[in-house]
Amino acid sequence: MPFPFYLSGLALLCLGFFAFKARWKGWGLPMGMVLATVGAWYFDDAIYNDYDGYRSIFGEEILSEAWWQVLLFLGAFSVLTPTLHIEVKCFQ
Repeated sequence: MPFPFYLSGLALLCLGFFAFKARWKGWGLPMGMVLATVGAWYFDDAIYNDYDGYRSIFGEEILSEAWWQVLLFLGAFSVLTPTLHIEVKCFQ
């Protein structure tokens, strides 16, 4: 696996812990569910399916860039989710 795969996996684990710590806030559980979906779609797929087949079709450079894009998404998602969350207090 390319280096960005491991870097993205580390970011996914750290953000999962961050979302778990914020589970009582309005954005913690939804963030955790999105991270679980990212883990299933990208990481489990790369491990479960034949990654060497992907490498022979697309090439190492394209797959490495794809993992950088996953890392970029995780970074943007981790910053924007708590920032854009607006707590609506109804029935007070």
